[in-house]
Amino acid sequence: MTVEDKKNEAAKVENTALLKEKLQDDNLGFTEEKEWTTLVEHVDVHKYLLEEKGQKFDSWEAAFDSWREKVYAPIFRVIEWWEVKKSFADYTKGQLFFAVSTHWYYMLEKDPETEPEDAAVDFAAYWGKGLASWVSMMRSSAVMRAKTMGQFV
Repeated sequence: MTVEDKKNEAAKVENTALLKEKLQDDNLGFTEEKEWTTLVEHVDVHKYLLEEKGQKFDSWEAAFDSWREKVYAPIFRVIEWWEVKKSFADYTKGQLFFAVSTHWYYMLEKDPETEPEDAAVDFAAYWGKGLASWVSMMRSSAVMRAKTMGQFV
């Protein structure tokens, strides 16, 4: 293992500890360390993408704060909606966050204006179960119609 590898590993451990501390009250339901490591990677990707656009961060924690505000909080807020949460009753909050986050990423490729709310409702409509999924399907259809017509729901 090179010196650079050791530094990267130490940074990953430090960043994971920071995430655990800052997100401890969110009850993500993570049972394995790799789930936290995946979350660290989400922040790293967010940081990379914004730096590609010219934004600079003076620390990893600053990148985390940006990710929390622009990615995590909007998705986390939406997964608390009953039609999203109840569509995936067997998911932990952390699992649902990863699923919606991934779905949002792919939706953004098609439409850069996609909001996390749209992604969560769309995900619940297509992949969810039960009545809550049906409600999400209706909401998703209404949102898409309104966007097509230039209106907001």
